[in-house]
Amino acid sequence: MPRPKFDITDGDFIFGDDNLGFDSDGHMMMGVGRNMMMDLETGNIHFTIGDDLDQLDKEDD
Repeated sequence: MPRPKFDITDGDFIFGDDNLGFDSDGHMMMGVGRNMMMDLETGNIHFTIGDDLDQLDKEDD
């Protein structure tokens, strides 16, 4: 089962896989590239961090 992705754009999580998922607000999200998903309700692109959530800690160092 895939882990949720952290949505950097609005600070919530996207649950699903790399191609399709739902964010914490219930919006359907579609993958459009590596670390990017599009909100199918608004058309906005959201930047994400995938399975390696430890990447956030590494960027702060």
